[in-house]
Amino acid sequence: MLKRVIIITLAILVFVIISFFVYRLIFPERGLVLASLEGIVEIESGGVWIPLRAGDKIFANSRIRVKEDSVVVLKVGEDSFIKVEPGSELLLQEVSGDKIKAKLEEGKLSAALKEGAGLLVQVETGGGEALVESKGGEFTVAADSKGSLTVAAKEGEVSLANQSGVTRIVPGEVAMVAPDKPMMKSKVSQNVFLDIKWPWPAAARTNKREVLVSGSTAVGAVVTINGVRTDTDFNGNFVSLVPLQEGRNILIVTAEGILGDRKEVVSPEILVDTIVPDIEIKTRDLWK
Repeated sequence: MLKRVIIITLAILVFVIISFFVYRLIFPERGLVLASLEGIVEIESGGVWIPLRAGDKIFANSRIRVKEDSVVVLKVGEDSFIKVEPGSELLLQEVSGDKIKAKLEEGKLSAALKEGAGLLVQVETGGGEALVESKGGEFTVAADSKGSLTVAAKEGEVSLANQSGVTRIVPGEVAMVAPDKPMMKSKVSQNVFLDIKWPWPAAARTNKREVLVSGSTAVGAVVTINGVRTDTDFNGNFVSLVPLQEGRNILIVTAEGILGDRKEVVSPEILVDTIVPDIEIKTRDLWK
């Protein structure tokens, strides 16, 4: 009797395994192919980040991050692509024949979707405060760790939904949402601007190891100071405490507009000197 039960159990197990492989053969798991990759792009697996290569495939529930000075292009179907920019982290939530849904926790991505392909792409912020949706055309989405999101349409139509409702974004428009703030929509700035308030007007010397830099740029622009991203507010203003190293320092501030236009400003030189000089006091002849 026991032998018969074991045989039946093994037969069921073998049937289940074979059925699974046959199902996957007929209905393969859908994923996105890394069409091209530059720099370092990683996928999280069991709490460990593993490097990806061009040609690899990622599936639903995959989390990827794109390091600074790196970029990856994901192929979506036959003629549609999603480009994930440097410094981005993305959770791929859903992948099917007609729908892609991702959570942009931080960074920037651009999508180019073939019109009439029947593909729906949704991108939401890390906390789910806002959702971008499009069925065709070109658009760019940028998000920060605080839950703010900016979207601009280049071709086709894009919708943006948050607690205030749903708004339609047409080519040439940009919209921005932030937690507990109303949605703001305007025309895309064709030439991004960058105004900096340096705490020193010209070459200077200091004994401090950090300096406060503030400025303003176009709404939705991504600002970096010496390659490190700094958050901007709803109006494009930013304030950042920047670390300095001993010796000569030059700060390079870059603003990249939502559609890729860039502006760079270089600071005057600042010399950091925190080393106290050795002073020798001779007391031998003081009382003579």
